[in-house]
Amino acid sequence: MKKYLMVLFSILFVFSLKAADVEKELENNWELVLNSYKADPTSKETLEKLDNFILRWKDSNKYEASRAKYLKGMIFYNDKKYNSAYNEFKELLDNFSFSSYADSAMYKMGECQYNIGKYQDAIETWNQFRFRFSKSMFDMEAVYGIALCYLNLKEYKKADSALNSFLERNQFYKNDEKILLIGGLIDYYLERYEDAVAKLKQLKSDIAYYYLGHSYLKIPNKYTEAASAFKKIAEQYPDSKYLESALYNKAESFYKGENYAVAVSDYESFLTRFPNSNLSPYARFKRGSSLFMIKKYDLAINDFQKVVTGSGDNRVRAYAQYLIGECQRMLKKYDAALLAYKQLQNFSDIHEALSSSQVKAGWCYLVTGNFDKAESILTEFTSKFITHKDLPLGYYLLGTSSYNQKKYADAVASYKFLLDKFGYTDLTEAALLMTELAYYNQEQFSLLISDASHILEMMSSKFQTPNQNIRARAYYYLGMVYYKMGMFGPASKAFKEIVDKYYDSDIVTEARANLAWCFYELENYKGARTMAKDVITNPNITKDVKMACEILIAHSYFCEKNFDKASLSYGEFAYNYAKTGNPELVAEALFQQGKVYEVQEYYSDAIKSWQTLVSNYPKSKRAPEALFKISDLLFKAQQYEKALAGFQEILSRWPKDPIAEDAMLSIAEVYYNSDQEAKAVKAYEDFMKKYPDSKKVQSVEEGMQRAAFRKAEKKEDPVMLLEFADKYPKSSLVVDALYKAGEIYYQTSKFQKAIEVFNRLIENFANDSLAINSSYYIGACYEGMQNFDGAIAAYKTFIKNYPKHELASDVMFRLATAAYNTKNFSDAAFYYERIIEKYPGTEYAQNAMYNVALVYTELKKTDDAVAAYKRYMKEYPKDTKTKDIPAHIATIYLEQKRYSDAIKAYQEVVDTGSDDMKLEALYRMGDIYNTLEDSEHAIETFNKLIPLQPKDNIFRTTGLLNLATIYEEKQKWVDAVKIYELIIDSGGKKEYIDGAKSRINEIKNAYPDLFKKAEKTEEKNETKKEEKKK
Repeated sequence: MKKYLMVLFSILFVFSLKAADVEKELENNWELVLNSYKADPTSKETLEKLDNFILRWKDSNKYEASRAKYLKGMIFYNDKKYNSAYNEFKELLDNFSFSSYADSAMYKMGECQYNIGKYQDAIETWNQFRFRFSKSMFDMEAVYGIALCYLNLKEYKKADSALNSFLERNQFYKNDEKILLIGGLIDYYLERYEDAVAKLKQLKSDIAYYYLGHSYLKIPNKYTEAASAFKKIAEQYPDSKYLESALYNKAESFYKGENYAVAVSDYESFLTRFPNSNLSPYARFKRGSSLFMIKKYDLAINDFQKVVTGSGDNRVRAYAQYLIGECQRMLKKYDAALLAYKQLQNFSDIHEALSSSQVKAGWCYLVTGNFDKAESILTEFTSKFITHKDLPLGYYLLGTSSYNQKKYADAVASYKFLLDKFGYTDLTEAALLMTELAYYNQEQFSLLISDASHILEMMSSKFQTPNQNIRARAYYYLGMVYYKMGMFGPASKAFKEIVDKYYDSDIVTEARANLAWCFYELENYKGARTMAKDVITNPNITKDVKMACEILIAHSYFCEKNFDKASLSYGEFAYNYAKTGNPELVAEALFQQGKVYEVQEYYSDAIKSWQTLVSNYPKSKRAPEALFKISDLLFKAQQYEKALAGFQEILSRWPKDPIAEDAMLSIAEVYYNSDQEAKAVKAYEDFMKKYPDSKKVQSVEEGMQRAAFRKAEKKEDPVMLLEFADKYPKSSLVVDALYKAGEIYYQTSKFQKAIEVFNRLIENFANDSLAINSSYYIGACYEGMQNFDGAIAAYKTFIKNYPKHELASDVMFRLATAAYNTKNFSDAAFYYERIIEKYPGTEYAQNAMYNVALVYTELKKTDDAVAAYKRYMKEYPKDTKTKDIPAHIATIYLEQKRYSDAIKAYQEVVDTGSDDMKLEALYRMGDIYNTLEDSEHAIETFNKLIPLQPKDNIFRTTGLLNLATIYEEKQKWVDAVKIYELIIDSGGKKEYIDGAKSRINEIKNAYPDLFKKAEKTEEKNETKKEEKKK
């Protein structure tokens, strides 16, 4: 037994010695590999040692052999020898499939295929990998790689599907940076730009910023955000491969955002940094375009010339050449412009630029008086480029060339072609006006008069450009309709119509005063002031109207920021009416005078005005507010003791006034701002006891927040308000801060910023009542931007989300009016009818009922328009607009050539209308009879014009002219001469009077005997009259 144990021990000892030797050999072999690897990873010696190591241990130690195999694959991979690396990883997978390196090797096989552009093979490898090694730590990396492959193959939907499928099973990866990045890229390429932004803005990398910037560029009005994203690449990743494109697109962002001055600087920075970039010609072109937009034409020419002489894209060079001509044209260097346009012949294959240069060359020839050349080139343009965007301009310029040569028939033909064939634009309005002038210069007065009301109505209703003086009468006429609607633009036109047509009316003074106020509401402060001053000169003006006009004059100066005149006017008003005027208006004048001084930062003067108000008019509704303003100024000046005394006086004298609550809260804020926090806390507690239901503050902490909010609010600084919202995101005042910031932006016409703030409020406080108001404001902002399509979309959203809100009727009316302004008359009719149905008895329903008649007129639904007008007459028989409706109906019938109906309607106007209305109605009736060749009724009707006043009225004198013409046709020469004498006596248009005189001479010379007989008869009649008198 002992001998057996000794033998066993010997065997074990020998085996132990051999195992140790093997382990030592393995360690030595691996150390040799590592030493060679450290010295030179890619050397032939290193690779041979790895091969020897793998060969030696592939059977006895598979783990170590697989590790060496993986290392060899990584050496090739890191050396970018992806085919060799792929083969090594594949051999590892084939020979050592159960190695812990197998999953990593197979994943790297996919990467090798990806890096050599075999995207489809890489997808297949990674899909097999995910099936074979489903629990590998590289699973997410494989999904990421698959998505990248699909992106490179431009199979974006497959990339999206692969990523979504992975995330459905692995939700915990959704916020992983790689997943967010690839998801953002997929969203971008699938044009889901908002989703792309949501993902990419969470990341900080050059590629994320790059695609974030491009996503913002695809979203309307996100150009500043786009520029910021591109800027971060330059600031944080100066060596990024995206830097060149990012800097170019940063400039593009400002260009698209119409911030051309910044764009100029950014394009120049790009060109300085990357002078040889493929994007350089585009950057130079866009820099020139930016300079063009800010009217720096000489500098723009320099850039465009560099583009033209460069080697960039031929299309860009052609447009640069075209814009050189445009710059010269804007500089009124017409010869230079023509030369530039001519040089576009070098780019004959760029038809758009070449054709645009042709019409602008015609413009230059026209301006320089070379009409033959202008007509030749413009005729060629209009016949050759029949789909060009400037085709209407070509016809307009042709018409103007004919007009300047007094070839009026040709001019009218060109203008009317423009009117008939193209959509309504500024150019169309100009063509309408020029058509009128062409008729006038041909003395086609009847045709001009019959068309004038229709033309002017089209101009007023279809295109609003208040700088066009010729449209004044139409403005005034349409304004009468909208006075009761509270739409001050149209209302101003109405009151002006009263001033012109009803100057004998007993309400003309009030109408003119109201016209002045309408101008004021439309921010036409000079017009308001001029009208108000004119009204005041009326010796029969009432005291109330005079006071209203005088304080309006002061208001207009205030709004024009002419503060010296404003304060003087308010002071004179308060002094003049201190004892005899309306105390409330005097108090208002003092209050506004104080506000003027406050704006001017003359705080001591402001305090004096408000103190006079408080002392002399303590019962005025403005008195508590004036004392509050005084105290608030003292508070801002850090005169806390005086401010405190003022706020306390409000509580003592006007404890029930609404301002008392604010005064009590301000007391706490005084303590807070004067570092008396204990007293501030006590004051807030007192406030909460006094006003337990107040929504202004509900805790001491909230009170402190409110104090900070008040600081921002008092300065009316939207930036401070937004900073407050960022600092106290959980404060109950955040929504008020956002709303106030949005309001300030809106009131200062910074509509885009207002929209952004209101959208932020809606997004974060969707259930707050101010979110509803914000939704309303967004529509109003778009209106302010003249973006009626945006306004329509916003108002539709409001109606959809808040159909029963108290603002719904106002929003629906605005929606209808926006549709009207965008000429979407069918929608306008639909919404106006909905208002009538949904809000009966309201002012909106009344205005909608009238407006829908105008809409039906635009839609050429004449029967519906007439029915709508009659419905309005029935519902509102005493309304001021009702008396004008018969004339509207008659005009509709006349335009439709329904002469019998038109005569009946005009007769109603004659029976019920004023003298001015009768004059037009009788003229129209007579003209209809004349058209129908019913001379007897025409004579009868035109004769009714003779006794009407004023004698120089255009309808009276034109009607008499037509009457004289009819008498001549019937050879009733004596009667014709009598009518011509009435025209001379009218004092009307010089052309009419001169024509009448000429015609009398011609008739009397042609028929002398007839008039001698008539004169004898007249002498006998005069003698008989004298004898009867005796």
